[in-house]
Amino acid sequence: MGFFLLFNLNYRIEMLVITTAGKGTLAKLVLAISLMIAVPASITAQVTVNSLAELIPYLDDDNANVKMAAGEYAIDNSVISDLGLSNPILQFSGNDSTFDFTDVKFNYDTEVFRNFGGVSVVELNITGNNNVLLNLTVEDIGTTHPTHKAQSIVIDGANNKIEGFHVTTRGSYPYGYGDAFGKGGPWTIKHYKHSGILIRGESNHLKDSTVIGRSYGHMVFMQAASNPTIEGCYIEGEVRTTDDMLAETEGPAFDIDFLTVWGYRLPPGYMMSLQEAGIRAYNAGETVIDGVDYSRGTSNPTLLDNTIKNARSGVALAHASGTKYVENCVTLGCERGFGIGSGQLVNCSGDVLYGPLFGVDYENDRGIVADFTILPSNDGLYNGSGHVAFIIGRNHDITFRSDDTNPDQSLAINVGGDNHTVGSFGLYQPQAAYEMTIKNYTQYPLVLDPESTQITYESDGPVTDNSSIIEESLPCENLSAFFAIEAESECENSGPTVPLVGLGDFVSDIENGDWIKYESVNFGRGAAAIEAYVASGGVGGDIEVRLDAVDGTLAGTVTVEPTGDIDTDGWEIWTSVTADLNDITEGTHDVYLVFTGDEGLLFNLDWFKFTRIEASSENYAIGGTATQSTTAYDGPASFAIDGNTSGNYSNGSVTHTENEASPWWEVDLGDTKDIGEIVLYPRTDSCCTQRFALFTVSVLDQNRNVVFSESFDHGPGGLTGPLPIVTNRAIGSIVRVELDEAERISLAEVEVYPYQYFDTDGDGTMDHEDSDIDGDGVDNELDAFPFDPASSGGIDSDGDGIDDADEVEPTPINISTRGYVLDGDKVMIAGFVVEGTDSMDVLIQGVGPELDPDSSLSEPIIEDPKITVYDADGNVVVENDNWESESATVISDASALVGAYTLDSGSMSAAIVTTLMPGAYTVILNSVAQAGGVALVEVYSLPID
Repeated sequence: MGFFLLFNLNYRIEMLVITTAGKGTLAKLVLAISLMIAVPASITAQVTVNSLAELIPYLDDDNANVKMAAGEYAIDNSVISDLGLSNPILQFSGNDSTFDFTDVKFNYDTEVFRNFGGVSVVELNITGNNNVLLNLTVEDIGTTHPTHKAQSIVIDGANNKIEGFHVTTRGSYPYGYGDAFGKGGPWTIKHYKHSGILIRGESNHLKDSTVIGRSYGHMVFMQAASNPTIEGCYIEGEVRTTDDMLAETEGPAFDIDFLTVWGYRLPPGYMMSLQEAGIRAYNAGETVIDGVDYSRGTSNPTLLDNTIKNARSGVALAHASGTKYVENCVTLGCERGFGIGSGQLVNCSGDVLYGPLFGVDYENDRGIVADFTILPSNDGLYNGSGHVAFIIGRNHDITFRSDDTNPDQSLAINVGGDNHTVGSFGLYQPQAAYEMTIKNYTQYPLVLDPESTQITYESDGPVTDNSSIIEESLPCENLSAFFAIEAESECENSGPTVPLVGLGDFVSDIENGDWIKYESVNFGRGAAAIEAYVASGGVGGDIEVRLDAVDGTLAGTVTVEPTGDIDTDGWEIWTSVTADLNDITEGTHDVYLVFTGDEGLLFNLDWFKFTRIEASSENYAIGGTATQSTTAYDGPASFAIDGNTSGNYSNGSVTHTENEASPWWEVDLGDTKDIGEIVLYPRTDSCCTQRFALFTVSVLDQNRNVVFSESFDHGPGGLTGPLPIVTNRAIGSIVRVELDEAERISLAEVEVYPYQYFDTDGDGTMDHEDSDIDGDGVDNELDAFPFDPASSGGIDSDGDGIDDADEVEPTPINISTRGYVLDGDKVMIAGFVVEGTDSMDVLIQGVGPELDPDSSLSEPIIEDPKITVYDADGNVVVENDNWESESATVISDASALVGAYTLDSGSMSAAIVTTLMPGAYTVILNSVAQAGGVALVEVYSLPID
């Protein structure tokens, strides 16, 4: 017997031939039929459905092949109720399916956004894999805004394709101002956003689709998306002049006198998109693939043949990672056309009608290769920024082309300097541009600011060249040992050729006996190894690491072998070499690199850095309670004490505050500790290291008195790696980090380590564990002079035989804090810890109306406070708005018992009596009435019955 199944790539059977002969025919025939059944179910003929009720059963099927009958289908609250729909309203959770919606339109009544409470509402969600959805029109009908936010389409899963969609979004608040008064985080008018298409998951594809934005939100954006592709799409928003906004005589913007989120009144003379980005990528997010949740950033996006009109940013990929590729994309009438941070822009074009065609977001952005054609836009020009492009960062290669022979000369290609786009107007200091190539084949002016350095350019238009040939010297002192030190940033040298500019240059012409010096290099508790980046077409040699003098203590030696010769370009072949160090590098030292070897040129040195000695002692910060001035972009304070030192924000372990004056972060260690070293790990994404430039690190005692403080200035580049801070023994319970300027604070981790005690008497026992610290043969508790501060690391100030740093302070019966609570998210935060092994009864009060308005308080008093108690994992333990809504008699009795504020009957102050298990807790006090004022948080431990 023989049988054959012939099928095409869609598994449709074209022919089935069965031949039989002899005994066993039936069994083999059954086998042949079984094989037919085993062919994927997509061989089933296409099914046509005529209603939503008929469609819904197929949404979770695998291998479905469904066509929906042409027509318009309403999706409103009655339909949701009748069909038992939830949120997401339509969820495609099956795999390997095709849904054809040609000539089908879903009309979503925006009232449905209110149907699910204060959550993010999704109109259509794909969570399965390998699905294709075709030619659907999705339109929002009405203007009702969601109670939280809404998304029209969300794509999760893997290898899904949406093709031929037409999406129109409506329903957000306030609409008509763009991002002037609110964003995802900070706001001066509370926003309720509604975005278009959100791409997440793995290798998902949006193709040949149209998105029309008529609500505030991104039109297409990516979060937690790996390898997404957006191809052949048309994306369009609306624009409005700031003059038109300022002409309003009533409404939410008028009510706040047009105070923007950027801290200044809305300026006239700009055109603003009423949407957010046309296509945007984020470096954090969550997605579901095969039922598994992933938290990550966006990586390797590809954009092909897209047109974006009237968006805040046409293409904004600065926060994506990996390979970013944009080809044949056009931006028209956008506040800014393109900004990608790094990567390639090939054959892209756009106008400068309302803002620059191209911009670089951050000084740390580097390596952008772009070729732009500037489209004519003189008619209706309303570009308040004055930029054709605003370029900062490093190592870009940017080309501009245009056929316009008489462009507006008030617009310029600006390299370095001030960014005058509406959201940056007057907000930032001049920004720098380094070592890049600009080809200006247009008649627009090219302006090189004094903040630009080593710019190579060609220009058909007029040139203003105020650039620097020599950059401000890199710092040679007060360096951290643990991130790369540019070799040319030395303080002093003898022999080698050292360039004056620290921008990717290196030290060369190194011969035997040459040396270079770096002052005050901070090693913290010590370094274990050194890594150097070298190249050698010569004889090679050694790098001796010497401390505090050119002939000082030898900490270690790195051997450099030739990486090639002259014929093989050995001087251009770079490699890393490493060597272990002696354990003698703790603290701060001048570092001398002394070069030794045979006669002739030895090697070139680009940079070097050291590796930390791993901590052998307890990290006090783990298990502490972290708080910060504000929280934005899902970056809670606890991320800096979770043991994860990764500085990449997309890895979900970096804190984030709002942009504010002197933001702060701190960790309460729970009780008094003997602190010897603090290590800061900053955010390290290319976007944001410059934010951590001017800052102060302090240690506070339990009464918040400062017992240690040190300020740092890491220049415009900011802190780019771990910073050890030696406190020389600070006895305290709180570690605080505060920026000394208006910015955002982002920390990957803060580690707090004990002071390193010594064995003063040489008996093999550390002083803080030794009953006879001074070695006089008398135990400390019997010794009239148990401790000599000059000779030992422990203090027993009360003579009880226990070092002060090891004594646990008595648990206070009350903690309280008073502060000013603003409206919205500007809350008051109080942390406390229940110690021991038993539970504790506590009284927690949020007091407002009872505070005396005629006392020394010069600010208004909060009218309606609310308190919420969270545990260390961020879970809500208990909350209260008005105190009499709870057990009023119990609260009154408890308040009288411990002497707390007496709450008035009818008062809207908040109070709770509850029982808490041991652990760390946080009390958040906010204003229910959305009006600010002074408030008091009290926490009392109640006596045991």
